[in-house]
Amino acid sequence: MVSEPVPLLGPDAMTRRLAFGTMLMGGANVVKAVVQLLTLPIVARLLGPSDYGLYGLAMPAVFLMLMIADSGLGASLAREPEGNTDVWSSAYWFLLASGILLMLALSGAAFLVADFAHQPRLPPIMMALSICLVFLVLAVPGNALLTRQGRLGVNSIGETLGNIIGAIAAIVLAWRGAGAWSLVAQTLLTYAIRTGFIMVAAPFMPKLHFALVDLRAHLAVGGSILGARLANTGGRTLESVLIARLVGTYFLGAYSFANQAPRFICESVSNALWAALYAQAVQPENEARAVRSYSIVLRVFSLLVFPVAVLIAVDAHRLVLGLLGTRWLSAVFILRVLLVSYALNIAGGFGSALLYAKGRSGIQLRITLEAVFIRLASVAIIPWVGITGMAIGFGIANLEVFLRGTYAVSRHFPLPLRAQFRLMAGPAIASVLVGGLSLVLAAHLPSGIFFTIGNMAGCFALYALILGVTEYRMMAADLRALRTLLGRKGMEQRA
Repeated sequence: MVSEPVPLLGPDAMTRRLAFGTMLMGGANVVKAVVQLLTLPIVARLLGPSDYGLYGLAMPAVFLMLMIADSGLGASLAREPEGNTDVWSSAYWFLLASGILLMLALSGAAFLVADFAHQPRLPPIMMALSICLVFLVLAVPGNALLTRQGRLGVNSIGETLGNIIGAIAAIVLAWRGAGAWSLVAQTLLTYAIRTGFIMVAAPFMPKLHFALVDLRAHLAVGGSILGARLANTGGRTLESVLIARLVGTYFLGAYSFANQAPRFICESVSNALWAALYAQAVQPENEARAVRSYSIVLRVFSLLVFPVAVLIAVDAHRLVLGLLGTRWLSAVFILRVLLVSYALNIAGGFGSALLYAKGRSGIQLRITLEAVFIRLASVAIIPWVGITGMAIGFGIANLEVFLRGTYAVSRHFPLPLRAQFRLMAGPAIASVLVGGLSLVLAAHLPSGIFFTIGNMAGCFALYALILGVTEYRMMAADLRALRTLLGRKGMEQRA
C-alpha cells in the first residue's frame, strides 16, 4: 500500500513548500551542469575517442528505452489521490513489468547493434546500462507521491548526490583504466542513488493487486505525454539525418550547437518552474490558485530569460567568434533565431502543466506534432531556401508552440490571452530596448570576449532599472510574493 500520507498543507504552506523545492531544483540544475562541465573533459581525455565512442554508441538506444519506460505514468499518477491504493498498486506492477521487459529487449538488441557496428565489446555494456530501466520505474511511484505532496526538493537532493558521486566514480575508474565501463558505472550510480533516495523519502509498498482497468485513465493521459516526447525526439533525430544528407555534417554541427545552447539556457530555468507549477496544479484545491501559480511562473520566466536570450542573440557573432573561433560562424544566424524563439516556445509550454493536471494531455500532443511538422518541412526545403530559410522555419515552429499554448490556457482556464501577454509584455519590451542599445554599443567597443560580456552585463543592469521604473507596482507585487513564499513562516514547512 502507499506509505502513510503526508498531512495536507494549507494553500500558503503548500505554496511555500513548492517555492523552496523550486529553489532546490534550480540549484540542482546548476550543480548538475557544473559537474558535467568539469567531468566531461577529464573523462574524455582519460578514455580517448575509442572508449568514449563505444559508450556513445550504446546511449541512444538506452535513452529511447528510458523515455518509454514510465509510459507517461509518472506525470499522470501524481493526479491520483493517495487513498486509491488499487490504482497505485496496479501502476507499480505495470511499471515494474514494463521496465523488466524493456531491459530484456534492450539486452537482446545489444547483440544486433554490436553486429551491425562491428563492436563486439558493446553487448555487456548495453546489458549493464539496461539496469537503469528498472531503477527508473522503481522511482516513479515515489516521485509521483513527492510531486503530489509538493516535496520537489527531495528528488533534487537525490539527483545531485547521484551526479556528484557518479562523476567521482567515473574519474577514478577512468584513471585506473576501466575504459568505457567508467561511464557505465557513472550512469548506474546516478540512477541508483536517485532511486534509493526517493524510495527512502517516499516509501511505497504495493498490494498484490493488478487490474489494467484501474489504469485506463492514466494510460490515456500518459500515452499522450509519451507520444509528445517520442514525436519531439524522433523529429529532432530525423532533422539531423536530413540536414546531414542535404548540406553535410559541417552545417549539421552548426545546427546541433545552435539548437543545444538555447535549450540549455531556457530549460535550466524552466524545468524547476514547470515542476513546481505541475505540483501546484494537481493539488485538490480550486482552479483559481493553479491559474495564479501559472501567472507567477510565466512572469518569473519572462523576467529572467527574455533579457538573457535577447542579449546573447544580439552579441552572438562576437561571442561565437571569441569562444569558438571562425569555424563556427555559420551557427550565428540559427543561434540568434532559436535563442529568442525558443524562449517563447518554453513560455507557451508552461500551459501544459495545467493541461496535464486536468487530464487534457491530447492538446499538448497536437501542438507538439504541429511544431514537428513545421520543423521537418523547414529542413526539407533547404535546397530552395538554404540554412537561413530553415532557421526562420524553426522560429515559426517555436512561435506556433507559444501561440497555441497560451491560447489553450485561455480557452480552458479563466486567464485571457491579454492577461498572459500583459505578464510578458514588460520584460519583452525592456529586453528589446536593451538589446538594441547593446547592438549600438558593440559597434563602438573594442573586440574581445571581456568587452562583450561587460556590454551584456551593463545592458542587463539597465534592463532591471527600466523595469523598476516602468513597472514598479508590478515589481513591488512580485517582491511581496517572493517575501510571502520565502519568509520565516516558509521555513517551518520546507521539506
